[in-house]
Amino acid sequence: MRSASVGVGIGAEAVRAVEPSGSEIVWAQEVAVTQERPLPQALRELLATVPARYWPRPSVAVAVGPTHAQLRRIRGLPQVRDRRLLASIVQQSVPRYFLQNGTPVLTTGLAVGGPGDPWAGAVEQPVVQAAAEACRAQGLRLLSVTPTAAVLAHAFGDGVVEWRDRDVRLLVTTDAAGLRECRRVPAGVAGEERGMLAAPVSSLRALADADAGVRFADAYAAARDGGRSALALRPGR
Repeated sequence: MRSASVGVGIGAEAVRAVEPSGSEIVWAQEVAVTQERPLPQALRELLATVPARYWPRPSVAVAVGPTHAQLRRIRGLPQVRDRRLLASIVQQSVPRYFLQNGTPVLTTGLAVGGPGDPWAGAVEQPVVQAAAEACRAQGLRLLSVTPTAAVLAHAFGDGVVEWRDRDVRLLVTTDAAGLRECRRVPAGVAGEERGMLAAPVSSLRALADADAGVRFADAYAAARDGGRSALALRPGR
């Protein structure tokens, strides 16, 4: 699969985009999501600012934060090796495996990360649709839509990563074997000591301020993953 030229991170309060090139980030932009500027509009405004220095236009990989996406170990699946069959079972049994708030979701493929049951993700369908329509409006190719937790290792490396999305806080643990743990806790609950958390990669640390380096980690991780994760949705395929 072709690597993404641009990565987009979708959060509850903002959408962000970055364009990495080699070991540098050559462009970054952020647009707030508000009541007056809902997510579909914010995405359209964000992608309208993508630099017009390519033809054909760049491809886009999207990471969706835990307000609109879930990532869970899936227990109780049949003991078969056909992952497409297993992914189909998960999609047909969404209420059994994922929390629901009345919004339809699309489920990802399955991925094995270390010992234990496989991982699968779910992304709210309106969010996937908003990303696809915003890309289409700007002549961009949407490569993938992936839960943010599934790609954060590209922005932080192995260890424990803390990711906040308004009222939700994730603690994601990765190592050489892949995703080991994804724990969802309320944002107000005391977390691990900062010294135990993985630091962003040098490309992110080079941004204008330290806070920006963390905020843009979702977009950067999406670009670096480029839809290669087994936990990526690939609209149109």
